[in-house]
Amino acid sequence: MSRPLDAAKRQRILDAAYQAFGTVGFERATLKDIAQQAGLAPGTIYTYFADKRDLFRRAVLDTWEEFHASIEEIGRSARNYDEKLAALEEVGLELLKRVHPILHNMFSEAIRMDLFSTHLDRLCDQLEELYLQGHGKGEVTDTADYEHRRFLLRTFASGILLQLSMVEPEHLDAAISQMRRHLREDRRRWNESDRPYTAWTPARPGMGGGEL
Repeated sequence: MSRPLDAAKRQRILDAAYQAFGTVGFERATLKDIAQQAGLAPGTIYTYFADKRDLFRRAVLDTWEEFHASIEEIGRSARNYDEKLAALEEVGLELLKRVHPILHNMFSEAIRMDLFSTHLDRLCDQLEELYLQGHGKGEVTDTADYEHRRFLLRTFASGILLQLSMVEPEHLDAAISQMRRHLREDRRRWNESDRPYTAWTPARPGMGGGEL
């Protein structure tokens, strides 16, 4: 019987991969360097990952899965719509801050491996569910049509990822703080003006324009 894999050791490899890929890029990073940074023998990586490409994919996909799970947890909570958006903002920015090394100068590589499009669609679906919860309680209304909202949402999410991927590590805290401040200000203005959460309220396909 094979021995169970060590989750903590796997995470050490991923943490080292974040740093290596973010520092020297996908092509120049080596499994030997990653193993050394993780304090492991190079061969140990192959116990957990097939090769460098697989390690990069898992680093990105594990981050997405963690984000999706957090959104689902927020959706199950008893908070109102605005509180859920605030929680989503906090969780998302903190996660991006933690995995910034793999985003830094690596955005194009992840897109080339098609690690974003499917998960952006899944993110849109999850935000749609948050919206429907809020709308069902009378906490939010929206008059924009589905296609427009979907476009704005994908543009918004992609823009945040791209913007943070270009921030140098020494400026990351300031960039995150500024982004958090702008997001909170936008939500405050929407609340005061009773405007719809256009970029954050996708509706179900086929519903067309008008309030749901």
